[in-house]
Amino acid sequence: MIKNAKSKLLLLCVVMVCILSLPGCTTENKTVKQPEKVSEYGIPAPIEGISWGMTRDEALKVLDGKKYTAKEDPDSASSERITFEEPLKAFGKDAKVIMEIIHNKKYYEDGWYPNLDAELVFGFELEFSKEDGEAVHEQIKSLYGEGTADPFGLPDNYWYYSKEKIKDLKNEELEKAFVDLIVKRDRESDTGSTEEERIAIEEEILSRSLNSLNIAWNEDHYIVRIFAGHMLDIESLKAGK
Repeated sequence: MIKNAKSKLLLLCVVMVCILSLPGCTTENKTVKQPEKVSEYGIPAPIEGISWGMTRDEALKVLDGKKYTAKEDPDSASSERITFEEPLKAFGKDAKVIMEIIHNKKYYEDGWYPNLDAELVFGFELEFSKEDGEAVHEQIKSLYGEGTADPFGLPDNYWYYSKEKIKDLKNEELEKAFVDLIVKRDRESDTGSTEEERIAIEEEILSRSLNSLNIAWNEDHYIVRIFAGHMLDIESLKAGK
């Protein structure tokens, strides 16, 4: 019986060693730690590993080794465009990628997005071949619906919005903080002159989409632009808790 017990103990040890040798079962975690600023709502950043609320440096660290050039956006003194020299994967396809950075602290002393750092990932511009662009467009429609034609009547140009609105976050504290932020920043603290106006203003703010996506094309290629939008406001408010 002693011999059988020793045999069973030896077999158990062998099994445990095998289990601990399997991927994911080792006590030493060798997986790459993912950023904490990952939201489960809104239109996500299109490059794997990058999320809204990340700083310029955090995003470039995710894309470590990718060569790029950076220059100020000619249309805005408070932003920067980072162009990657080689294609990156977006929507499962190769794309020429420009990452847009907003210089948060140039807007206000405490930042357009309070509680967040000075240089933030604000958007992406993706250029696809015509064939890949058509496939990407089908993906976008399956995720966000048929889209809205450009309000200025530009041909072959559509806008898509996050399915979630601010009120869909189901967080009363966050919703109130968001309304207060927008009223102070965008409406210069104008809450309306009557209770009816105040309610209407609040409802309009809470009905806003979290962020948006624009797609346009011609006979040669497709351009997709994705914007952080109010996702940065939400990240800012969460960071201030």
